[in-house]
Amino acid sequence: MPAEKPALKLHPMDVRQLVKDGKIAAARVEDNAFSIDRDVFDVLFPRLGLMPVEQAIYLQLYRHSFGRGLNCAQVSNAELQQLCSVSHSTARQAIRRLVQKKCLQLVRPGIQHEACIFRVFLPHEVLQYESSTKVSYRNLETNAVVSRALRAKPAPALETPVLHFNMLRS
Repeated sequence: MPAEKPALKLHPMDVRQLVKDGKIAAARVEDNAFSIDRDVFDVLFPRLGLMPVEQAIYLQLYRHSFGRGLNCAQVSNAELQQLCSVSHSTARQAIRRLVQKKCLQLVRPGIQHEACIFRVFLPHEVLQYESSTKVSYRNLETNAVVSRALRAKPAPALETPVLHFNMLRS
């Protein structure tokens, strides 16, 4: 009878046992998700040295634009304040800096608490480089924009208080 092979001793940093135990697995969010250009995190944020509040504002506007299949986002300052857990002046300053850095363009200012419309620029548009990101733009018909707005349902009221993640607090 042949001698049994001794068990292979893995290095403590080897992840194969974690995979075997099911602690590391392939995962893909399929519902309630949208795609984001990897260059946002890998190129835009580091090259421009965006502060955390600027990153949060940019990501919210990205979600409300490209996340809905548009290149513009219609969001009020009050909504951005609440979504990013920042003050009115902090949100305004971050927006101002993002406009100066050419990450955003104010297309239409909000009037009396109405939402502003911001054009959100992709990293290759901001930094003017050849990117592997492929985007197709097409003109919209007015009826399509109106029907999108009418289809948007307000979020249901929550019985428990909403917990906000604030990346500026430690």
